[in-house]
Amino acid sequence: MPDKTETNKNTVPAPQVVSIEELQQKKKTPAPTFSGVCAAMGWKAGKMVTENEFDAAVRKFSGSPIGKKVK
Repeated sequence: MPDKTETNKNTVPAPQVVSIEELQQKKKTPAPTFSGVCAAMGWKAGKMVTENEFDAAVRKFSGSPIGKKVK
């Protein structure tokens, strides 16, 4: 059995999780869109997600009928 202090060079690092509020600021997500995404996803303040999860949620919300801009 390998020593637990050894690192396996074949392992992929775990994705970094960040608070949704930090991602909102980083991505410059408008407040109404952010609020809609949080409501649609059931996210509460302080929720920790990966950047990919956040991006996917924003895309999904923005593509939904409720998230589309009216012309």
